[in-house]
Amino acid sequence: IFDSMVVAVHSASTGTRLATLASYSNLNRATAYAQSAALDLSAFAGQTVVLVFEATMDSSNLTAFFIDDITCC
Repeated sequence: IFDSMVVAVHSASTGTRLATLASYSNLNRATAYAQSAALDLSAFAGQTVVLVFEATMDSSNLTAFFIDDITCC
C-alpha cells in the first residue's frame, strides 16, 4: 500500500480517536471516478465529535482522495 486514507471519529474535548469508520487505499480504488460510502455515526449520538479525514501518501504513484457532499443528522 502506497497511499491510504482513514475516516475517523475523534473526541471534540480530548482529540482522542474514538473509532475508525473506514479505510481506503490505492489497492481498493474504484474503477469509476467516485466511490460512495455511508458511514454509521449512531454510536456517537448525543456526543460532540470531530470527523477526521487523514490521508498518507508517498512520492510515487500518487493517489488523489477527494471528499464531497458530506451530510449528517
